[in-house]
Amino acid sequence: MCAIAAPPLPVSFDENFAHTVSIVEIKSHGCTPEINEIEIHNPHPMVTLPAKGTSTFSEAIQLLKEFPENIPAYIRLNIETEDFLHPEANDEAIAMTKEKQCRFCNINVKRNLGKQAQEKILNIQEFRSEAPIDIARRYADDIGIAFDEDMQNLFNETLKLIDNDLRNE
Repeated sequence: MCAIAAPPLPVSFDENFAHTVSIVEIKSHGCTPEINEIEIHNPHPMVTLPAKGTSTFSEAIQLLKEFPENIPAYIRLNIETEDFLHPEANDEAIAMTKEKQCRFCNINVKRNLGKQAQEKILNIQEFRSEAPIDIARRYADDIGIAFDEDMQNLFNETLKLIDNDLRNE
């Protein structure tokens, strides 16, 4: 008996990991199932520009302009700015993909407010982009606890235990 699930494709730009299908084969009653994972090639990948971190709007537009014409991908731009983007920013990005197989989807904006005006409240995009340890540091600062090296080590050990528990479920 063999069962194959439908190919899982990413539905979010934040799913930057390999997607697989699992094939479970049970040869006869009482036999141990054989499980094989097969990595799925996504014919229309979700691409973030720049691949890591953020860039200025003009740098991101240049990356979009340089993106190969023949790759059918969905594109997100990660922008950092001290102010707001100009109203035509989306139109400008769309224009860069007009003659290409890729499609511009959205701009993920991170506002750099400077140290003196740093906000304590994160929006959903910022929260998802923060590392768990950075969120813990923010919380410790908010309640007045020193997040020293011992606290950092304890936090990292706890994350590893949680990750192991989730893998074993």
